[in-house]
Amino acid sequence: MAGAHPESVMITGAGRGLGLGFVREFLKLPGVQHCFATVRDKSRATELNALASSDDRLTIVEMDVQKDDTIARAFDQIKTCVGDGGLSLLIHNAGVLINYPIEEPSDRGRLHEILDINTVAPLVITQKFLPLLRCAADRVKKHNPSFSRARSAVIFINSATGSLADNKMGSRIGEFHTIGSRMSKAAQNQVMRTLAVDLRPDGILCCSLVPGWVKTDMGGDDATTTVEEACTEMVATMLKIDESHTGAYLRRNGEQFPF
Repeated sequence: MAGAHPESVMITGAGRGLGLGFVREFLKLPGVQHCFATVRDKSRATELNALASSDDRLTIVEMDVQKDDTIARAFDQIKTCVGDGGLSLLIHNAGVLINYPIEEPSDRGRLHEILDINTVAPLVITQKFLPLLRCAADRVKKHNPSFSRARSAVIFINSATGSLADNKMGSRIGEFHTIGSRMSKAAQNQVMRTLAVDLRPDGILCCSLVPGWVKTDMGGDDATTTVEEACTEMVATMLKIDESHTGAYLRRNGEQFPF
């Protein structure tokens, strides 16, 4: 990612919660030249628009992770901005948590939506942006041949619900039924591990981060960690990852989380 800080960062689902928190943290880093925040509707991204008005490194990009035409337009917009520099860091933050009680009638539509947003979309978006990720990796390789954080990376913001080994509670967590989240996040980890192998020859690092229980719309007010605390720690971890972490499933502090 070209030195101590990535030169360019793309964050999906950046209008609120962790996504907005990541934007704020990356804009604190002087080495970041471009920060691309994707949202479905730019006109409703009040806080992002305020940030963009005070920092011209921030570009708000309209993109719906379920619509390929918007992904293609986002690619063209970002490609125009970064030019030959490519994209240093892609953060898959957009996600959905939908209640799915197994005692109620089955609903394939809800399950398909969960899988499409949490599992299929990160793969499709990574495929689309591979040329820019490879461009960044190749450019840096000329000056730093080692495979490290100084190349390019794809980070998946996952969840503890993605772990098979950690599943001691089944579907129910409190009043919420998480089987949809569990299946989609476990599958997302398989996407990440597979891409980590496939993209290793390109010097593109892939790993998953678990934010923990955070005070967001998904986490609720009873959560133990603020968005700022979680994002500060995760960004610090992102800046430390190297070849040994590709394919890893990590806590926000960089410690291993069980698959």
